[in-house]
Amino acid sequence: MYRQLLLFLWITLCGTWISSAQEMPLLGHQLRAEERSFLPDYLKAAQSQTPIPPPAPVRTPAEWEEAQALLITWTSFPEILSEIVRYAALEVPVYIVTQNSTTVLDYLNNKGISTDNVFFINTPFNSIWIRDYGPWSVYKNQVDSLWIADWIYNRPRPKDDAVPAAVAETFGLPFYEATAPPTDLIHTGGNFMVDGWGTGFSSELIVEENPDKSLEEIQGIMQQYLGINRYVLMETLPYDEIHHIDMHMKLLNEETLLVGQYPEGVADGPQIEENIAYIQNNYLTAFGNPYHIVRIPMPADAFGSYPDDYGDYRTLTNSIFINKTLLVPVYESSDSSNLDILRQHLPAYKIVGIDCNDIITSLGALHCITKLVMSDDPLWISLPLLADMHNVSGDYNVKARIEHRSGIAEAILWYRTDSTQNFTAVPMQEQIAAGALFNFVADIPQQADSSTVQYYISATSNSGKSQVRPITAPAGFYSFDVYGGDEVGLEQQMLSIRPENLMLSPNPVQALANVYISNPQTQFCTIELSEISGKTIQSVFSGMLNAGKHRFELHTQHLAAGMYWCKWKSERGEAVVKPLIVVH
Repeated sequence: MYRQLLLFLWITLCGTWISSAQEMPLLGHQLRAEERSFLPDYLKAAQSQTPIPPPAPVRTPAEWEEAQALLITWTSFPEILSEIVRYAALEVPVYIVTQNSTTVLDYLNNKGISTDNVFFINTPFNSIWIRDYGPWSVYKNQVDSLWIADWIYNRPRPKDDAVPAAVAETFGLPFYEATAPPTDLIHTGGNFMVDGWGTGFSSELIVEENPDKSLEEIQGIMQQYLGINRYVLMETLPYDEIHHIDMHMKLLNEETLLVGQYPEGVADGPQIEENIAYIQNNYLTAFGNPYHIVRIPMPADAFGSYPDDYGDYRTLTNSIFINKTLLVPVYESSDSSNLDILRQHLPAYKIVGIDCNDIITSLGALHCITKLVMSDDPLWISLPLLADMHNVSGDYNVKARIEHRSGIAEAILWYRTDSTQNFTAVPMQEQIAAGALFNFVADIPQQADSSTVQYYISATSNSGKSQVRPITAPAGFYSFDVYGGDEVGLEQQMLSIRPENLMLSPNPVQALANVYISNPQTQFCTIELSEISGKTIQSVFSGMLNAGKHRFELHTQHLAAGMYWCKWKSERGEAVVKPLIVVH
């Protein structure tokens, strides 16, 4: 009822502009000048309703959790939309917001795309950007009932803002809106990502667009409607006109941030690096570990230009998980090695590149025009991944949070050290402790030096629902390497900062090398790659580094073949230098 009333009020206020807007082939991602003038009246109408908060604590699931459907709005860029349907419909039903399903069906059929798993939501809309105005799936009490949460869209596009209500009605889901004082919130979906554990990430755009609220009030609304109990806000980027974080970063799992990387000093590169350093220096993951940073290039446009030189804002992070598939925007300058970075960190996922040359000029790509409706029967499996380690006496402990509304009948840890052999099953033991992060544990037995251990988790609920993590298992799995040597002796060696304590693998390398180092104490340090001449060409890490063992990634696909120096340097001037050979 609220959305229909808002639409009526808005058309009454600005009927002439809305009428002309219906004829526009594209409403861009950015706020138009005429929209800016209508924004105050739009927000006044949007904020005049009674708030309906969720009646119980909620959790917003992460994008890599199980989804039951994908949403798109069929308007501009049908070529790109049809390719999304081609691959997404192999994973989940695709629901298309449109008022002309016959035209859409004809287009898809002409493209040779099966429409057996395609459905329609017949409702008005203004634009293609459903990520920003679409519904958010939340779970009552972590894994119980599926509900829909919504806020006020930060564009004066009332038809778009009414789409979440239509989606909730289509799926028969309760609908809760943060739309009226004191819990009215202006926000946009491209500027929000979550880890599934109550951590949310946004740029400070959300503060700018809610000037009548304190940061604490904003956090309170996010906690009440979306279960966000820890909100990480970062500086907006100078060249990103829309200030949506999905244009330059993405969570790959609970502890891994995929971050777009520009050449040193180019475009938004410096501010992105400052933001990542801010996260690393001030936040740990929900599991209490440092965030693992994976960098992926921000491609130049066809003329070799970047946004600070009037180039398009090309991004590979603006991708979308759809269960076992990841759809990634690509451009003519993107090569397979960039997608290989994703394949390395997303085992056995189907990584599909979709040409986004046309849409990126409108400041968006695949993530911006898609939205998931999450599973209505979630079996949640979440775990910290084991890092490569030096062999010590004892087994390797794997712990996880595994939940289903009916309870868990069985959880199994599977492992192997030989990829030609079957996995070995280890039953996981349930541990119930108040306030504990993890409720299931199991041990992988100690393995021989130089072993690579592959593992995954499966679980079955009391109701018979089964799930695995990673969702691609057993074809996909997690892994860690076990190195020989005495860990105590290694720590003693590190106190003298001897060169052999910096390890590069593989070496020689083609596209991606791992940098391993054991830090004797928490201290400020840098890790850099330089040419033989000593000129620094890449910063791998700079900031406070906790004591202990760490792994960093060094991307080399853009480097000419030859020898380089990888250098670790402490604030006191102590240094470790190792050669790195790049081959192609």
